[in-house]
Amino acid sequence: MAIFTVDTDGVTGDYSGLDAAINGIGDLTENDTINCQASTGVADTTVITIDVNMNGYTLTINGEGMSSTLGLDTAKYRIVTTGQGDRGAIDITASGGGEIVINELQIDSNATTHGHGIKISSGTTDVTLSKTYIRLTRAGAYFNYGLETTIVHTLKVSNCVFVIDGGTPTNANQTAIQFNNGSAVGYVYNNTFSNWYHALNEAAGTLNATNDGAVDSVSTDFNITNGSTATNSGATPTFSSGFLLASGDATWKDAGTDLSGDVNLAVTDDALGNARSGSYDIGAHEFIAVGGGIVVLRRRRS
Repeated sequence: MAIFTVDTDGVTGDYSGLDAAINGIGDLTENDTINCQASTGVADTTVITIDVNMNGYTLTINGEGMSSTLGLDTAKYRIVTTGQGDRGAIDITASGGGEIVINELQIDSNATTHGHGIKISSGTTDVTLSKTYIRLTRAGAYFNYGLETTIVHTLKVSNCVFVIDGGTPTNANQTAIQFNNGSAVGYVYNNTFSNWYHALNEAAGTLNATNDGAVDSVSTDFNITNGSTATNSGATPTFSSGFLLASGDATWKDAGTDLSGDVNLAVTDDALGNARSGSYDIGAHEFIAVGGGIVVLRRRRS
């Protein structure tokens, strides 16, 4: 396995941008890992095109995570794009099977017309996405998906936050996760969605959703016909800060299902790495109570 480093400072690391790293690696001949960082806080502003032959291997892309309140952290590695056309800030057209694993990235897509966070538009490569923050700025009535897939593959998404800004979405073309292939299968667990037309829209294929939470959806939160939905919620919880659940929340806390043993996508922690236990909380955050302790006072002898 080969490991490469991206640092947007242009000095540290093997590459100064993720797209350059993908091009530099080329077709996979082994399992490869790319670790992305922004040691000086500079954003990666190039649209990422993953158009390689996977040859059955796995490409893992790691970022630095989102903020401690499940928002955009501008001090960490982030992809910031504008005006990319009908493409994703990450555009996946890989061939040759295999799997692309994306962990702890931040995507800030500001398309002026059609534009998406991640678009998977050709090939048969499986995609796994976890602990990733995707924010779109809505552009009128154009197609703005957080993640869109149009190919035959398996998609797994967990502990992610999808947000759309720029006004109220006007139609189903502004959906967090859009499924557009009849043979695709998706497992979407413990994610938080905010302000979309639909959180999930199964136009084709089979989309399975569990423990997902949607806030301020315009239409049906989870528009799923073929797949399964379980312990999801479209009710607004009580947040303490950002998308962190408050201690007094009675809507998403302990309202989910234990997914630690799920054979398709086992989830054991949340977007910040906190361990989940018991009845999981809905959404990307698992509330952890601060434990108390026993203080023993000893009398000093005179």
